Amino acid sequence: MTPGNAELIKIGLFPIAVQLHKRERIRIAIAGADDGNLDRLPPTGDPVLTVVRNSAEPSWPELPMIAPAK
Repeated sequence: MTPGNAELIKIGLFPIAVQLHKRERIRIAIAGADDGNLDRLPPTGDPVLTVVRNSAEPSWPELPMIAPAK
């Protein structure tokens, strides 16, 4: 990764069952490390992570949607 350049990042998550109802929200927390699984980025100092949200470089979460059984 190059500082100042926007990049597409795909983060795989473990599947966890949850049911969200209308008007409920999901919170996404982004950190610069996953202790025990991935190395810290950057290795020293304070990480600066910027999520770009504009029409030229949009950001979005893709969450699987499964309709509940009736």
